[in-house]
Amino acid sequence: MDLLHDGIEHPIILAAVLACLSIFGIETTSFAAIIGAAGLAVGLAFQGTLGNFAAGVMLLVFRPFKVGDAVKAGGTFGVIKEIGLFVTAFDTLDNRRIIVPNTAVAGGTIENISHNDKRRVDIDVGCDYSADIDKCREVLDKAAQAVAKRD
Repeated sequence: MDLLHDGIEHPIILAAVLACLSIFGIETTSFAAIIGAAGLAVGLAFQGTLGNFAAGVMLLVFRPFKVGDAVKAGGTFGVIKEIGLFVTAFDTLDNRRIIVPNTAVAGGTIENISHNDKRRVDIDVGCDYSADIDKCREVLDKAAQAVAKRD
């Protein structure tokens, strides 16, 4: 008996047995209610898994990030190491592996930090109160130009 027929024969046999029982006058409504309740329980048990699967498919189709990107999503910040159908794996800056369900990743804001080649960085620089402001501005401009020339 192959696997395809094995999965189909059991429900057919169960339906045939219930039909035979009803012919002999045995009430089968309680059996139908039990089968319905079992189906509902299985559906509720798979609800989270199916949600993760659907979110994983959406992440793979729309590709908001790829493996190797630095991403903040699902309450986690790290470098994407694996995008699966059910979970996404992050490696954090302190070298921890965080595995997040895809519903948490796709259900919230996704901040892809490494998507663009250049990023703006703000650095607060202070100077002494007694220092010459024009001289400070001149020194800072020279430093910024030196950084710009390296790019």
